[in-house]
Amino acid sequence: MQEKQQVINCQLIKARRNELGYTLRQLEELTGIDAASLSRIENCIKTSIETDTLAKIAQALKIPSGDILNF
Repeated sequence: MQEKQQVINCQLIKARRNELGYTLRQLEELTGIDAASLSRIENCIKTSIETDTLAKIAQALKIPSGDILNF
């Protein structure tokens, strides 16, 4: 079964990471998502992600998952 894709606010992810002072490598360590993928997400190259990926990023950035979603 394929994971549901969520459309995200990529600029918010990058802004929040910078606000917390995390590098991409640090976010990689916190989420288990490789830095290259995180970079593609932050730079809006990848604008939809799996629900579990969204949850990992939101938890690491200390924000609700819903804040990252584009409605």
